[in-house]
Amino acid sequence: SIKVNAGNMQSRSSGRSWNYSFNADATRQLNEKGSSISVRLQYAGSRSKNDGFTLSSTTYYQIRNSAGNDSVLYRNQYQKSPSDGRQYSLGLSLTQPLSKTTRLQLSYTLSDNNQQNDRSTYDLSGFAGDVPGEAGHLPQGYETGYLDSLSNKSHDDVLGHEVALFLSHSTERWEVESGLSTGFERRSTQQKTGLLRADTTARNINWRPFLQVAWQRKKNRISFRYNGDTRQPSLTDLLSLTDNSDPLNIVRGNPSLKPSYNHFMYLEAQNTDIGLMASIGCQQEFNSQTRIIVYNKQTGGRETYPVNVNGNWSTDAMLRYQKRIKLFNVSAMS
Repeated sequence: SIKVNAGNMQSRSSGRSWNYSFNADATRQLNEKGSSISVRLQYAGSRSKNDGFTLSSTTYYQIRNSAGNDSVLYRNQYQKSPSDGRQYSLGLSLTQPLSKTTRLQLSYTLSDNNQQNDRSTYDLSGFAGDVPGEAGHLPQGYETGYLDSLSNKSHDDVLGHEVALFLSHSTERWEVESGLSTGFERRSTQQKTGLLRADTTARNINWRPFLQVAWQRKKNRISFRYNGDTRQPSLTDLLSLTDNSDPLNIVRGNPSLKPSYNHFMYLEAQNTDIGLMASIGCQQEFNSQTRIIVYNKQTGGRETYPVNVNGNWSTDAMLRYQKRIKLFNVSAMS
């Protein structure tokens, strides 16, 4: 075997966080038919402060220094990472009975999610010597060791408008629920990593349809459910900035990422008289988001970045028998 690298690391971290939330809702009936209007208000906030010390030594056997020996990277660093987040939503919904068995609901929701994260990195090797022995000590004047190349500041904001339409129908034999939720988002981010800066805004539409149908007669029941969901890539993954704060685990983004869409279908049939139930479900996702890992043979480190892939799907089926015979409960499942 060929040696690529060897490393030793000490780390120490501490943190504090605060979370708070507020919820309120009110509903008023408009007439005797059952028409109603509802208002919902939600607010939540969070704040945290984290401090971390890292002392590491990494030897690269495939890279030579100026003297022709194995290259060694020493790091004695302190990271200060405060974060602050706020999110609120205001929703309005109108429910209108169309008949004794059918009900229609229209809703609108305004939401905003604001998140700020800072990571300041300081080099402490000049205070503790070339090869320090223990991590966790913060010397006076450490601010002079600020490392701009390993620090990061980000400010993200997501403003959303969601319109949803729901229809429900219920009789002695049939239960039908269907709906479509459409979300319009404006996502913006401001990031600074080292000397690189990014300021971008993305606008996207999210679709979330669903349908649930159930039929029942005497001891027989058949139900079907479908859900769809759009998932957008994070703005951080869409940026072309590179995070090399860990030399053995470099992370970068991919501006070519596409949103993914997930389908889920489920069919179930049962007869309670004979105690038999069968079901089948399947799921498929288009433009799934995963990460590629590129291995560096010289350093032994790796570089990862997100990509879209297709072909992810799954299916499952179940058959169950359950019947109570006098004092015994008999069951089997496959």
